[in-house]
Amino acid sequence: DDALTTAMTGGELAGRLVWLEGRARERGAAGAILSIADDLELDLTAHELRRGSATVHLRPKEYGLLALLAAHPGRAYTRRELLERVWGPGHASGQRTVDVHVRWLRSKVEPDPDRPVHLVTVRGLGYRLDPPER
Repeated sequence: DDALTTAMTGGELAGRLVWLEGRARERGAAGAILSIADDLELDLTAHELRRGSATVHLRPKEYGLLALLAAHPGRAYTRRELLERVWGPGHASGQRTVDVHVRWLRSKVEPDPDRPVHLVTVRGLGYRLDPPER
């Protein structure tokens, strides 16, 4: 964010570090809760999905998948991209494991999992999370 010169006093350096830390905290707090739907929020700090005041249990990979998609609403990811980013580049399972986890996730986030409106399939590609309508 800021260029530092070598001719800087210790007090000035300390002041800049305090200022940068405050900015980082503000950014972290602002982006800690992602809206999935009108009544669903993903809390990135607590690692939990909430429907109103109730917590919805997510398996670790479900959480990782939802967190990735919610961080980039409207962006379509291929199954391969999802595998690499959520399961890791050395994961040996096939791409259908993504489909299984998406099905489980839909049962928790969609009003009607058979007709998804939030976690949608992009034919021939993969999945995306559509942002909630405002």
